[in-house]
Amino acid sequence: MATLLRTDGTKEIVRPKNEKEGFTLEEIRSLIGSDEIEVTNLYQRDRGEATVFMDEEALLRGECLDPNWQATNLVRKLGFLDDKVLVFGDVLVCWYEEQEIL
Repeated sequence: MATLLRTDGTKEIVRPKNEKEGFTLEEIRSLIGSDEIEVTNLYQRDRGEATVFMDEEALLRGECLDPNWQATNLVRKLGFLDDKVLVFGDVLVCWYEEQEIL
């Protein structure tokens, strides 16, 4: 299980087709809408570790004019981005206690 944070401010709980195997690369690409994926590992004391999958080139392609504020605030809050960096595009957040990523 993971959370898809969309640029429009909505979020959705998503599950891999095969929950025992975890998300495939193709599933992640389809969920965030990109072939160019940036992977960032996060840690939050209350929840443990997470893997965040972002569209590496959303801003360069000009597809997203507005930042993904949910994702930006999450990674800033956890100290992985400074206040000048923004996240663009849909983002998949997988906390390890919810879903193992392969």
